[in-house]
Amino acid sequence: MKKARIILSAVAILAVVGGAFAFNAAKFNGLRAFTYTTEYTTFGTVYAAAASVYLPITPARFITDATVNPLTTVYSTTGTTTTASITLTQVNGTATITFPAWTGVQVPATHTTAVN
Repeated sequence: MKKARIILSAVAILAVVGGAFAFNAAKFNGLRAFTYTTEYTTFGTVYAAAASVYLPITPARFITDATVNPLTTVYSTTGTTTTASITLTQVNGTATITFPAWTGVQVPATHTTAVN
């Protein structure tokens, strides 16, 4: 009975310590990353993009808003460069954002493109 009590106490302590570490774990690497959807919101403006060969609906594609400067939005994705581009069009408006497309997974290369 004493052994069972010691084992149960050890399991309880490990569960509490593991839970404490889980709250301190980094969720991302410092950049906010979102998987692809058909809509993006940047500073209150909603943009939409159709799925394409260069930006398919897949959890492996990331577009990241990595700045707080309203004049420059940085999108980054991991992959290899192409000559194509991705254009986002404002929903119910005329504004567009165009940035180069990256395809394939090539770790650890990360390409960052500034879009004005």
